[in-house]
Amino acid sequence: MAQTARVESALISQNLNTTSLIVAEKFSKRHKDVLRKIEALELPAEYHRRNFTPMAREVKIGSGATRQSKYCELTRDGWSVRQEER
Repeated sequence: MAQTARVESALISQNLNTTSLIVAEKFSKRHKDVLRKIEALELPAEYHRRNFTPMAREVKIGSGATRQSKYCELTRDGWSVRQEER
């Protein structure tokens, strides 16, 4: 049975986008598994680049240290393709 959830989105650069972090949270999945699925999509490189933008954020890891954690910004089209590939 397919899971359905309301995925949060934001208007970014005149486009309706969401992130792999939000997708993982809303579908109770591990974020690294969501990223792995996105990276495994068999799509033309240009389409992938336009609809699945790699991003990074700083994450605190203790003792004042931080590290870069990658995530992906998905366009509406990217989200649609991701849903079809589940």
